[in-house]
Formats: sequence, C-alpha cells, structure tokens
Amino acid sequence: CVRACLVVGSYSGSMAADLLRQLASSGKLIQIALIRHGKTNKMTDDLARSLTPEGIEMAKLAAAKWAAACGPAGLGSYVFCSRAQRTHQTARLLASTADLKCLDCLYPSEAASINKAEWDQINVVFGGTLGYAPLQAYEDYGSLTNALDTYAVNVWQEALTKHPHSESVITIFSHAVFVSATARFASRALGLGEPTCIMDTTVGEACGFLFKLGGESRTWEVQYVTHM
Repeated sequence: CVRACLVVGSYSGSMAADLLRQLASSGKLIQIALIRHGKTNKMTDDLARSLTPEGIEMAKLAAAKWAAACGPAGLGSYVFCSRAQRTHQTARLLASTADLKCLDCLYPSEAASINKAEWDQINVVFGGTLGYAPLQAYEDYGSLTNALDTYAVNVWQEALTKHPHSESVITIFSHAVFVSATARFASRALGLGEPTCIMDTTVGEACGFLFKLGGESRTWEVQYVTHM
C-alpha cells in the first residue's frame, strides 16, 4: 500500500480532480472503492453476461474481504455500476443494501456516448493483444495513454456530478483495466502519484483498489483488495 498526506502536486487533470481533492481535504470524502465485476459466462450480448456459479461464490468470498478492509464505512449506501449486468450482480453481492446507480461513461454502448471512442480504442488492444494485463502494460503499448486518461476523467466527472456529497464513500463497479485507469486518476488527484499496486496489478474478479483517509493527519492510503 501507499500513503500520502493530501498535498496537491503538479497534477491537475480536470475539474473532477479539483472536486475530488476538495471533498477529501474537507473531510466529506473518507473512502473510495474501485472494484472489478465477478467471473462471468460468455454471451454474444456482452451487456447481458451474468456471473457464473463460481463467480457468485467468489464474490461472496470477496464480500468478506472488502468488509474487513473497509471497516465501519463498508462500501457505502450509494454505489455506481456500468450498464453491464455483471457489475450490478457483483454490487448486489458485495453491497447488498446499497442503492445502485448507473454511470453511462463506464460502458458506453451508443455511438455518440461519452467515452465511446476511448472505450473502443482500448478494447481493440484488450481483445487482440493485452487482455487482462496490468495498466502499465497498456501504457507501454505506446498509443493508449490519452485514451486511458480521457476515459478516467470522464468517469470521475460523471460520478462526482451524480454522487450525493452527503455520502462520504464512493464505490464504483467496473471492468478490467478500466478499473486501474480510474484508480490512477484518483491516486494522482489525492497526491499519491502512480503507485505500483495500481500500475503493475492485474485486477482479479471481484477485486480492486481501496483508498482510505485515516486519522487527524488526513493521510490517504491505497491498497489492492483481493480474495485470492
């Protein structure tokens, strides 16, 4: 894990980065959880893919790990998913009482959707070359940095627009390397830079990244949470 006091560095990124820092520095935000969906079946309709029996059991195991890592705050009472059924199923198993809301930017399926161009560009490499490789491998590929950054900025701008600021926890259920890209944005915005646990980790099913604010010193910590 990596720790850092909330000191704004040279990274600014967007209005979303500024708002994320403001919520954190004011104490209104104490935790962020960014989680990949559980193991799924294969279907022609990707949005309709559902968790397999093994995926359901893995998510149940993951629920205990996330509960232990999050502590009293849990995953919050208001969580975000993509339009894909598998993210909703995973969220229900990990945060059973939460109110689920969709972020369109997480899985843009319409031609005119925000993030559609970035999603398609990254998925060409995902499907043809890198698959479930860590974020650093996508960066090293050479042509995806802007797509990854733009995708993450758009996700956070939508999330922070829709998220009730009375909630001190933000939880997002997402997909593969897109989880890592979204985590890197948060890490940069909170002054943690690009820690190896985000850049070099292949995000497992129902696993992900947990940012927590601890103590009066307002020290942020990020860790990779896994049930494996």
